[in-house]
Amino acid sequence: MTRVTSIGLCAVLLFNVCSCATLQKDAIASMLKKENSPRVTRQRRQLPSPCGSLQPGQLCCDSYKYNPVTHLCCNDNPAVKPASPTAIPGCCDQSAYDRNTHLCCDATLSPHPPAVTLPACCGPVVYDSNVTSTQLCCAGAVLNKPVGVPRALCCGTATYNPATQVCCMGFPVPKAGGPNATSLCCGPFSYDISTQMCCNGNIAFKSATHTHCCGMFSFNPATHLCCNGYPYPKLGFISPSCCGSSVYDTLTMRCCDGSHVVLITPNQDPCANLA
Repeated sequence: MTRVTSIGLCAVLLFNVCSCATLQKDAIASMLKKENSPRVTRQRRQLPSPCGSLQPGQLCCDSYKYNPVTHLCCNDNPAVKPASPTAIPGCCDQSAYDRNTHLCCDATLSPHPPAVTLPACCGPVVYDSNVTSTQLCCAGAVLNKPVGVPRALCCGTATYNPATQVCCMGFPVPKAGGPNATSLCCGPFSYDISTQMCCNGNIAFKSATHTHCCGMFSFNPATHLCCNGYPYPKLGFISPSCCGSSVYDTLTMRCCDGSHVVLITPNQDPCANLA
């Protein structure tokens, strides 16, 4: 008798849980339908402006009303536009300025320097960026070009003459082989590509035969083999190959474990005795 009553009680509880879940689901669906109704959507679009009621032609800048004909909204601040009829207005932090006469560099307003043909920002400073000017902006600092070097370039925080120098790892370095040579960088040093090679950060000899790098060395691939970063002569081998840091002939020898060279013996595994 007690068992039947327990089963009945469970059935009632299960019905109530299911009914509650159904009612909750229906309530959520009804709420979503109401939230997406045209009336609610229209009310959302008509939320009050933080500036209050606006007159025709007015706009809101943060909580301030302003006239876009006479003002700009600069960083949530209504700023008076430049008065000149030819002005090109812009914002610099919370101020308005004329782009024709000023530059905004790192939120600092600066007038165009006199006799500057192509003003530009270099950090917070204005400089002449024209290629024919005497100034360069190098790593955020205005530097003067060396006298007599109109085509000077930046190299880190310094200037250099590309006719006589190369920029290696942020430092000006004299060209290897002289001003007329074609020089490149090998780490912090320069090298002449016609007579030298850069092999793993080391300047190596280059010739008509020594055209490849092997580790830090140059070598002739027709006469030598590069094994573990070192060139070894192929002389005396019919079918040379590398076994670790050694050269061996694959026709008569076997490389075992990548480092041991053993003679091939008929009907035997040459590497078996190394186990």
